Amino acid sequence: MPAIDTATVYTRAQQAAEALAARWSTRVVRAVPRTGSARPAEVLAAAPVIPSATLYWVSSVLVEAGVLVKVPVAGRSRYGLALTDAGRALTPVYDAALAWAKRHPAPGAPAMEAPEVIEEVFGILASPLAAPLLAELSWRESMSYQELTAVLPAETHRLLHHRLTVLVQRGLVARTGTRRTYRWSISTAGNEMASVFVALSAWAQEHLRAGEGAAEPAVAAGEPVALRAEAAVGEAVQDALFSAVGERMDTSGLRSATLRLEFSHAPDRQPAPVLAAA
Repeated sequence: MPAIDTATVYTRAQQAAEALAARWSTRVVRAVPRTGSARPAEVLAAAPVIPSATLYWVSSVLVEAGVLVKVPVAGRSRYGLALTDAGRALTPVYDAALAWAKRHPAPGAPAMEAPEVIEEVFGILASPLAAPLLAELSWRESMSYQELTAVLPAETHRLLHHRLTVLVQRGLVARTGTRRTYRWSISTAGNEMASVFVALSAWAQEHLRAGEGAAEPAVAAGEPVALRAEAAVGEAVQDALFSAVGERMDTSGLRSATLRLEFSHAPDRQPAPVLAAA
């Protein structure tokens, strides 16, 4: 098996998590039949909680990620939505995210239904530095802020304190000591996030091309196509990213955050995403 480029693994996994964390995306994917297509009105009928003004934006995000594809349909609708091979292969990724969330619910958060819980988990991994920080902390009993800055790229240091705070609040990282002597360590929840990251990375490795957002969408006929990542790939990714043994990771490939502005009264199509440094 070829060597795994950890920077590429991070980038692809974060790209995938960004798309899958989009609000309502899980319900949209589940509302589209596994074979054939559904008009937007049929998607809204199957998932009536999705705001009609939001469906265009959500479906566009999923089309860009290669999860859905727009297909021509007869009648008044201009297009229908169909799952691609990548969309059909999301089941084990969704299952891993939901299983983790059930074991580690967000402290103090209101009860959420399964689709929104899944998106919340992907939102954690879509955040800059989340996966690299968890990986670094998994190698040691604890680390100081100075130790973390020594192993993470300089351009990420301005995000570090905020990201640590978010991970502490979500229960993935524990903090001990006083303000001047804080040390951070990975929690059980943080260690078990590896199962979600492995599933997400395997899906992204299979369906996202290096250096690009999504692979060319393909609509498969007949039976759904299962995720074709071998167990060996998942084990290699986990060893490389969440093991105490391995080479130091290169996190320089982290992408900037994407700020998506959605206007509820847009006449037809939503404005293009606004790219901003996190």
